[in-house]
Amino acid sequence: RRRHTRYISLTGVQTCALPISFYGEPGSENSFDKVVNIPPDAKWVNVKSGETVKFVDLASGKSFVWSFQLRNFAVFDLAVVAPRGVLSHEHLTVYVAQDIRETDDH
Repeated sequence: RRRHTRYISLTGVQTCALPISFYGEPGSENSFDKVVNIPPDAKWVNVKSGETVKFVDLASGKSFVWSFQLRNFAVFDLAVVAPRGVLSHEHLTVYVAQDIRETDDH
């Protein structure tokens, strides 16, 4: 059985009509696996599928929680899932690594 990796990019001029639920779902402000502080000069962040992450934008002081539930590696603009007005960045790329518990080999 061949394993295929799907790459998804929603940054720049490329667009995609995937529903927001493709990337996971909003999480609870009271329950998350880790906190990612986003400094003003950040260009990207790394997370793993299966993680629930609290993102804190250090420039705006605002935050949100997202539960990443993807079956494959993905790359997209964090603004796709962030509530409007939370991120002070024009573009912030999120790299979502595949959860090794979800691979065909385990």
